Amino acid sequence: MAILVPVGVLAGAYLGYTEGTLVSIAIGAVAGAFLGTVSAHIINFVTNLAFSLAGMIIPVLVVLGIVYFAYQRAM
Repeated sequence: MAILVPVGVLAGAYLGYTEGTLVSIAIGAVAGAFLGTVSAHIINFVTNLAFSLAGMIIPVLVVLGIVYFAYQRAM
C-alpha cells in the first residue's frame, strides 16, 4: 500500500503540470499525497476486516461440517 502515496504525488503533480503553473503542481502533489494516504488506509481497513471475518467464519463452518457429517453417518 505504500506505493499509493508516491503514485498519488506523481499523478497530482502531472495534473498540476497540465495547468502550467508551479502552484498548481504543488497543490496537485499535496492533493495526490492526501488521496494516496486515504486510499491506503481504506484498503488496509477493508483487508483487515475481511481477514477478521474469515477468521471467525471458517472455524464455525468447519465445526458445522463435522456435525453435519456425523449426523449423516448416524442416520
